[in-house]
Amino acid sequence: IFLTALNNIRASAECTKTLKKGLLEDFEKHLTEVSELEKGKLENAVSQLDDLIRKFDSSANLGVDKLCAAAFRPKLKPIMELYLSITHTPSESEFCDFEAEDPFMNNFIATLDRQLAAFEPLLVPVNYQELLIAVCTEVSVQFERVIMKSVYNRLGGLQLDKDFRSLSSYLTNIAGWVIVSIINVDSVGEAEECFHQLQHHNLMLTSDEAMKVLVLRIDLPSDAIKNASF
Repeated sequence: IFLTALNNIRASAECTKTLKKGLLEDFEKHLTEVSELEKGKLENAVSQLDDLIRKFDSSANLGVDKLCAAAFRPKLKPIMELYLSITHTPSESEFCDFEAEDPFMNNFIATLDRQLAAFEPLLVPVNYQELLIAVCTEVSVQFERVIMKSVYNRLGGLQLDKDFRSLSSYLTNIAGWVIVSIINVDSVGEAEECFHQLQHHNLMLTSDEAMKVLVLRIDLPSDAIKNASF
């Protein structure tokens, strides 16, 4: 029931966006004779849909955060605790064993991947994307927590670097949709909304990176892209 409601809220936001876009297109096409004053009134009325869209999106994002907290956090925390049971001051022999058979990270990534895959068919794409962001944030927090509880020698530091690179590579791969999301927008304004949603989670793209992605959309107004508030 919760997932259905979550999907319905997000769908409501998307439908309202479509409604607004359609109304503006109809005004432009069929109301060419109206005065600038009347046109301004119509556009102002339609712009009020933005508040409704923001409320729907905010509610859906809050729901996704609750889903992450309920379905992922309780499972991630004990799995991450296993990191503390592994020596981080390995001898040369132990480090060689780690090279041959990873003691932690490969299993952690496989477990996380299975958990995420279970939700993909249950959520609409936007909600699943938001869930990926929330889970990436939670993983970062949990990994930092156990790192700071451990002590290391030089070889332990090398193993930590390897673990970090493996985890970063995995999280980057599953979050590769971010660039696609920005390229697939209908307007510069929508790209700005997409970017600021990502910043809410402190993840993924910098302002410069977002701009580099958006300029790939050659059909959008170049002046609007240059003035985008990333």
